[in-house]
Amino acid sequence: HILFTGATTIGRKVMEAASHNLTSVTLELGGKSPVIVSRSADIQEVAERITTGKCNNAGQVCLSPDYVFVPRKSVDTFIDHCRETFRAQHPTALGNADYTAMINERHHARMLMYLDEIKSAGLRLENLGTEEPKEGDRRIPIHIVVEPTEALAVLEPAVKRNPDWIRAQVLTGLAHYGAGSTDQAALFLQRAVDRGDVDARALTLLGVLRQESGRLDEALALYDQAIEADGRLALPHLNRGLVLFQRELYAEAQLSLMKATELDATNAFAQLALGIVCMDYTGDRVTAVDSLTAYRDLDGSDPRVTGWLRRMGAN
Repeated sequence: HILFTGATTIGRKVMEAASHNLTSVTLELGGKSPVIVSRSADIQEVAERITTGKCNNAGQVCLSPDYVFVPRKSVDTFIDHCRETFRAQHPTALGNADYTAMINERHHARMLMYLDEIKSAGLRLENLGTEEPKEGDRRIPIHIVVEPTEALAVLEPAVKRNPDWIRAQVLTGLAHYGAGSTDQAALFLQRAVDRGDVDARALTLLGVLRQESGRLDEALALYDQAIEADGRLALPHLNRGLVLFQRELYAEAQLSLMKATELDATNAFAQLALGIVCMDYTGDRVTAVDSLTAYRDLDGSDPRVTGWLRRMGAN
């Protein structure tokens, strides 16, 4: 018998895998954990308990307090005590071994998307910590959203995975991208990615947007998702190789670029990128000559290529 507690999308995969072996399952999926604070409550004590509970495993617990109903006159006092508690327990969050990170880059990106959407909506967002989230560290200080609107993605129940809604987010994101509004494009594409199976091209485009903004960990994770969704597309392999090159992981970059050229030998840029990596960074002369020759035959607009080939003894 299999017991699983977590997101609905993963629950579906668990059930599907179990069905092949006729294994019974118990699934505890989604759900929210509300807290109601009465007018007679000790606000300081309540704030300390809620903040301590929320910090347990950085909120990645099925019973973690998710949203709080507080008497309007006590909201600011409640937030102040939550901030005092958090900073007393965690003077720093980033790089702190005593404060848990998000479990993986996909969920880290989802949390950052929530924060970006809230800020874009002009709503009140209280960071209980002293630092802002940053690239390369999946730890995020606890935040409080005051009076969130129903339209926010952060309020969507975990069980709501409407395919039509997901497609609408993708199409809206593409429209924003076409209009040159990259921030809005990323916002809508991320919402779609976080809620269900998304087309590999949409994953790749969101990866490009993250890469252009310097969020390389998120970009790499999105390219990996795109490859898993449809391994026949060359572009996510190409972009993955470029991110790995930026990270100075040259051997891994070469493998990704080789896969891109294998899937689409007519992509001149991929051939050029692979040739340069092999020529200057991995020392694979044979692949460098083959790729640069292919680039010359396809495009040839970079005048340096002929000289490089001559230097390597190729015609």
